[in-house]
Amino acid sequence: MNTIKTSECCICSEFFSENNSALSYLYKLGLNREIKSRVLYENQRFIIIPSLGPVAECHLLVLPKKHVSSYAALDTESLYYAEKLIRQTSCLVKRKFGSSMVFEHGTLDSEIHNSASCFHAHMHIVSCPYSIVPLLRNDELKLRKINSLCSLKDQYVRNRPYFFYQEYPNYAFVMDDTIQRSQYLRILVATVLKRAETGDWKKNPGIANVNKLYMEMKNEFRDQIS
Repeated sequence: MNTIKTSECCICSEFFSENNSALSYLYKLGLNREIKSRVLYENQRFIIIPSLGPVAECHLLVLPKKHVSSYAALDTESLYYAEKLIRQTSCLVKRKFGSSMVFEHGTLDSEIHNSASCFHAHMHIVSCPYSIVPLLRNDELKLRKINSLCSLKDQYVRNRPYFFYQEYPNYAFVMDDTIQRSQYLRILVATVLKRAETGDWKKNPGIANVNKLYMEMKNEFRDQIS
């Protein structure tokens, strides 16, 4: 389903290729030159990085190394490992920042307009004490409780772009993306945090906050995530 080539993917070009043009661009924006890579944590399947354009004090992305458009496109074994890593990271964020929210704009086909702005799967983990469920319901989205990330594979089978949302450690929800508005969930979170200007990462890369979070969290991941 995914028609974006790996060589055209901004995530792959920054983290999984020898081309360092993306990192050079971030240095021009103000990324601390002591940061040779934004990677805070890495295992055989996933990396964790601070998000550009953070909407909260802590805003992380969990990225599969394999180029897929969404978590729904991952194999079952990878989803099992992803669930464990996301749970550990969410627990760390909640313990350090007091709250933790998880969400994904799940795209399935680069030729179908939907709410993802990057066609490489990325799960957001954000410190946010407020729920966006009322806003989701105001937009008439149908929230369905799920017990496992493996349930996202149903979206792949149905060929339906989706939103995944969880207020850790409470229930997780999936809903069909009937909004089709770029960065929709990011903007909702920025709104409830009264930081609306941070909703669009392309307009507000927030490099100073990326620097701060990287330096603050690099030892946390080394010591607490296995």
